[in-house]
Amino acid sequence: MSSPEEQRRKLERDLRQHEHRADRINEEIRNLNNELRIHNVLLSLGRDKKLLNLLDQLRDDEVLARKSREIGRSFFEQQGVELPPEIQVVTGAPTDQGARIRGVFLDDAGREYEVVWDSQRGFDVHPEVRAKNPLDLTLSHAKERTQQSTDFTLTGTGFTPHGQVSMNIFMEPGLNVPNKDLGSVSANHLGEISRFHRAWYLHGPDPQTRNPAFIARDVTEDQAAIDEVSSASWYPLL
Repeated sequence: MSSPEEQRRKLERDLRQHEHRADRINEEIRNLNNELRIHNVLLSLGRDKKLLNLLDQLRDDEVLARKSREIGRSFFEQQGVELPPEIQVVTGAPTDQGARIRGVFLDDAGREYEVVWDSQRGFDVHPEVRAKNPLDLTLSHAKERTQQSTDFTLTGTGFTPHGQVSMNIFMEPGLNVPNKDLGSVSANHLGEISRFHRAWYLHGPDPQTRNPAFIARDVTEDQAAIDEVSSASWYPLL
């Protein structure tokens, strides 16, 4: 029979394990609530018929589009469109083929997201980094299918020569958090990067509930390049 002191030590070890697990669960809950907040912002925008109708008008009316760019968020309020409270800043800019409007909001971790509407492309729901002096960044991938995985080779250009580039996946299938950290790589003297990533197949058919993208962020300038990829790459070939 163990002594009371030994029993207390065992109890303390068990309690530390429960405490560690509780911390992990709380962290997962925070991440899920954060992701839920992001999805709710996007859903409220994409399903707002007044907003969609107004954006259709902006596509066809340059005078109205110019007014939206000059006034920002209050322009939409004047038109009877109630934007989500998370979006505090709305900016706009002309493009070669129309107009682009950005709504900026922060997640619970303080990361900045921009929901972008382009008159030619529609909505872009991936995070972007606003830059005063933007780098000419590119990011692309090649992939090879195997029996158990999809092997990606990511390549990018335009980064700070010899600078650090952080890599992550936004909305990776199979995860319950918005971002998965892939570590960092160093750009060469030409500002080029290369990174290998293996995506192991998940079970079942692709539910198509996530729109993943690789993100490469130039640490020196805090600017990012985004490369969208099909969620089907995380599921076996049929």
